[in-house]
Amino acid sequence: MRTDELKEIILKNFWDKKFYGYDAYKKLISNNIKVELSRIYRVLNEMLREELIEFSWENSQQGPRKKIYCISKKGNEQLNNILLDAINTVHSFYGKYLMNLPSKVNPIDKFINSLVNEVPEEGNLGYIIQKYSTMNEKIIEKIHYATPQKKIYLIKPDSITIRNGHNKIDNLIFLNGTYQDIYLKNDYLCLLIIVNIPEKDFLEEAVKEWHRVLNQAGKLTIVVPTIFISKYEDPLTLGDFIEKFEHEITNEDNHFVDAKFLKTVINKFFNKIVVQNFGHMTMLSAAEPFSKF
Repeated sequence: MRTDELKEIILKNFWDKKFYGYDAYKKLISNNIKVELSRIYRVLNEMLREELIEFSWENSQQGPRKKIYCISKKGNEQLNNILLDAINTVHSFYGKYLMNLPSKVNPIDKFINSLVNEVPEEGNLGYIIQKYSTMNEKIIEKIHYATPQKKIYLIKPDSITIRNGHNKIDNLIFLNGTYQDIYLKNDYLCLLIIVNIPEKDFLEEAVKEWHRVLNQAGKLTIVVPTIFISKYEDPLTLGDFIEKFEHEITNEDNHFVDAKFLKTVINKFFNKIVVQNFGHMTMLSAAEPFSKF
């Protein structure tokens, strides 16, 4: 077994407790991994040099003192990266699974139908993201097929480069922008879709900007993990667990905005709000925007 694989096994098995070198050896043997005890100590010493683990001395009533190890801050960061890779893999396969379900039970199709239902004739569509995913790509394709006559503006941070996966959509236009800064003129869109939400301190400024680019018959749709706007109780569902820990790992856990506060801010600019749940996601649809004058 490669040394980096041994390090990963040690991190995964002892992330929450202190351990002796012999504990790591016994864990590997119990998992049918044949490795010499001397090699385990060489790996542990290498992990110490890399600052993945720390140690302290423990006095013994019988015999010499012993080294006792624990995972360091840097080791926990590496564990988080391992978890994030696993989460991204699950997201990808789960997204493919959802996309291939029959339309009758497909939550993505239900979501798309809710989005494009009664879209106003005048105006185009906007779709704001803060990071790119295959799921976003598939949703945009489905929106295009449902409203082929509309231009779709994909608004993203300039730090995101999107691969050429949208070549089947002639009317898709990429724009650099943020939640609070959209490079479109007033009253230009009939539907604006927001994926996730900005931090609480910037929420009202963002909603004001969304209101600006929508025409008088326009609709605003916000799609956000339910766990971001609702206090949760343990045990979490698998979907909520993935969303919670993904955003904690990427330092986005400060996005929590109480649903009541979110609706209060939206109601400053829109007269009507409808809330729907799709699995572990929540969709807030706002309509009847107030006059800009």
